[in-house]
Amino acid sequence: MRPQKITFGEMRSAGGPTGILVYCADYRCSHSMEMCADRWPDDVRLSDIEPRFLCRACRCAAELRAREDGNAGMGCLVCEDEGWVCENHPDQPFAGPHACRCGGAGMPCPKCNPSTEENPSRVPRGFKPDKK
Repeated sequence: MRPQKITFGEMRSAGGPTGILVYCADYRCSHSMEMCADRWPDDVRLSDIEPRFLCRACRCAAELRAREDGNAGMGCLVCEDEGWVCENHPDQPFAGPHACRCGGAGMPCPKCNPSTEENPSRVPRGFKPDKK
């Protein structure tokens, strides 16, 4: 049985951290990521949701911890704040350490980078248009 961890409410009280760190439980893998904790209500414990998490790299169990510095961490969990996702797999980032590797084209993230006629989507970081 896993030890009982603090609730999100306890974590947020007195200006505490609003983000969590997700670590691979296998020390040989050592992958980690940040997540915004705003999606969970105050009465939920970190240990309540921990069994639902798997490492994206090796599929081992993950461990959750509150961020020590109070940084909210990642804003968009779909694109991991890249602003773009894979067109073939829109639930995966187009760039970054967890980017989709299928070779498909990228498209604006529908959650954080939607495109409208009045407000076009942001271009990817480092994007350089072709010279004519």
